[in-house]
Amino acid sequence: MLRQTLLSVSGVTLCVALIISSLIKSLHAQQVGYTFAGLADWDGDGRQDIVARDNTTGLLWLYPGDRTRGYSSQARVQIGNGWNTYTFAGLADWDGDGRQDIVARDNTTGLLWLYPGDRKRGYSSQARVQIGNGWNTYTFAGLADWDGDGRQDIVARDNTTRLLWLYPGDRTRGYSSQARVQIGNGW
Repeated sequence: MLRQTLLSVSGVTLCVALIISSLIKSLHAQQVGYTFAGLADWDGDGRQDIVARDNTTGLLWLYPGDRTRGYSSQARVQIGNGWNTYTFAGLADWDGDGRQDIVARDNTTGLLWLYPGDRKRGYSSQARVQIGNGWNTYTFAGLADWDGDGRQDIVARDNTTRLLWLYPGDRTRGYSSQARVQIGNGW
């Protein structure tokens, strides 16, 4: 709620909007809850899983799937920490090794990182790999084989131009050699 208080200074009345409580509530609302990294068979058991970040702690959690239409009976498993400064592009087998990976942007640097998966319920033993830079002006639509070549791609909007871009993947752990392709405008 916006609260207004009138202050009188040298005979002049000033209307001061006190928004501190609403600002605190707004910031709190943005920090609680979870942000989805995506849905995929993260642990390799043939069942779809949820990977999500706890926005309060920055912990990354695997919620193993059960193949049921209801709550999973599987306990969640911590698979990462320190994820509060990241925006997820999504989950996919980016490098073509048969394991699901996380692609995410570090919002403090604009660098795009590949976090290779291990097909297990726990922290990956694979080192992260930088696959891009200058991504702070982009909003991710997601990861998918957009062009049908059997390789995962990134679809993202450049927020400064509102252009939609396809960034074709190479199935490598590194920068793609493929040129980006504009696939939309006015986004």
